[in-house]
Amino acid sequence: KGLIFHVPEGECEVREKMVQPETFAVIPAKDRIQSIHYEFDYEIGTFSLEVDEKGEIRPVKGRRKALGMYVDGDSYTDIILVTSDGMGHRLPGYLFENIEGPVRLSNLFEYNERKTRIAGAFTGQPNVLLPEEILMGTSAGLIKRTELKEFLNAGFDFPVVKFRSDADQLIFARILDDLEENVILVTAKGMAIKFPAKSASLTGRIAAGVQGVSLKDDDSLVW
Repeated sequence: KGLIFHVPEGECEVREKMVQPETFAVIPAKDRIQSIHYEFDYEIGTFSLEVDEKGEIRPVKGRRKALGMYVDGDSYTDIILVTSDGMGHRLPGYLFENIEGPVRLSNLFEYNERKTRIAGAFTGQPNVLLPEEILMGTSAGLIKRTELKEFLNAGFDFPVVKFRSDADQLIFARILDDLEENVILVTAKGMAIKFPAKSASLTGRIAAGVQGVSLKDDDSLVW
């Protein structure tokens, strides 16, 4: 799909026996390696990217603030993309260290941009597990706190929430910077509630979460 990237040689370990390979470079399901060469003077690449809700990722150039969700990192950083259908997708940062233009996420993994949107985007390193948490909310008013490490150790395509109905969808998924900060939830009918983030119980990655706001039958969470 036009991506140019580097993979450290150390990603491939020396084995006593031949034949059985291991994953060296994580290639999106819809992509293939077209060419490869060895570089002796490898330098870690960094990136500053924005991701919009429709599923396009692009480098941030010449703007003080990204127009969509903003992520930055380097070749050893993983990008976590959470979609409104309750799925998480982990992509290695080295795939994006050299991009110069927009990349459609539907070209990298199964993502229907007509029915699904990006609800959250953030970065992390599997081997550097910081005590960070993710706060998520669904259209049915459910919210949940989950440790970031559960996203980084879950594989590359994984569920992040258990919906209580087929009509429910994920509205947001964001890094929780401070448990003492307040969370504001707003509904489609103009109702709102504010409460401390720590009020939401810490749950596992595939748990349903707890009711963050009470909704009438014709209302839904929008923010």
